[in-house]
Parts: sequence; C-alpha cells; structure tokens
Amino acid sequence: MTADIEKMYRQIILKDSDFQRIVWRDSPFKPIQDFRLKRIAYGTASAPYLAVKCLQQLAIQEEHNFPLASKAALKDFYVDDLMSGANSIAEALDLQGQLIQMLSSAGLVSRKWASNFNELTNLIQEDLRLPNVSLSIDDDTVKTLGILWHPFSDVFSFKANLLSLEGLLSLFYITCYFGNALY
Repeated sequence: MTADIEKMYRQIILKDSDFQRIVWRDSPFKPIQDFRLKRIAYGTASAPYLAVKCLQQLAIQEEHNFPLASKAALKDFYVDDLMSGANSIAEALDLQGQLIQMLSSAGLVSRKWASNFNELTNLIQEDLRLPNVSLSIDDDTVKTLGILWHPFSDVFSFKANLLSLEGLLSLFYITCYFGNALY
C-alpha cells in the first residue's frame, strides 16, 4: 500500500523564533514589513529533516496506541510518502486504520491511498484515494518514489530513456569537439 501525507510541511508548527524571517516591501517607498514563519518552509535545507523528525516523534509517542502504525512510520516512510505492506489482508486493514488514526491525532491527513487489494482502497473516502488515471494511453501504473508500480498486478518497473543513435553521435561529436579544443 502507498499513501502520502497531505501538505506535510505546512501542517508542522514551529516554535516562534528569529531564525525564519522574511522582510518584504511592495515598493521602495513603502516601509519594510517583517514576517516570522511559524511553519516549515518548503525548499529550505532543514525542511525534510524537520518533517521526518516530527513523524518519528509522533510514532514514538503513539507507539502504545498504534503499534503497527508506529512501526510503519519509523520504517516505511520517505519524508511524506508511505510504501508499506502486510502479511495478510486483515493486518493490512489494521495497519491502514492505525495509520489514518495516528496521523489524524497530529492533524495530518493521509491521502493518495493505493493498494494492490481493492478492499483496502475501497474503505478509504474517494477523495483520499489515488485518482485512477493513466500515465499514458496504455499504462495504468502509479509512480511512487521514482518507481512505477502497477497495483493490480503488483509489479514494479522503471523506464529508462536511452539515447538514439543520432543522440549518441551528437554527444560524441560535442565531446570530441571540446576535447580537441583543449589541445
């Protein structure tokens, strides 16, 4: 099963400090305004680390209430993307329910749920499921963590764009041209 935490960075409130500030003015004639960020700012170097640490802390704090979800949160997430599984359908249903409840207890919404077992996704609100769209005309795979996954046949694959002979010759020509320029 796969899922995603909706707008994870924006859900995490930071302690008010002087470290995340934005100074702004609309024109040189207006006074400078000072804004303090109280959420994780997307694109900052620390954002993924802070998000992962918050998820890990939630898992540690809620281990006694949600043992399966806690274990999955510590081992099966890549920042805000979940890729997990279970040995039985009953265990998968329990894991999914615990994950939804544990994340909800912290104000986090799990969405884009996908599974190779229809009963698992059918229990999720339709707007929280991964939309059933194709990536190309004859391809009904789901891209997760850079890998293509076909949930119904439970097959993982990847696509490699190989250079054509023309592309290789162009690359060879450019390499030779720059190589000769060095001598």
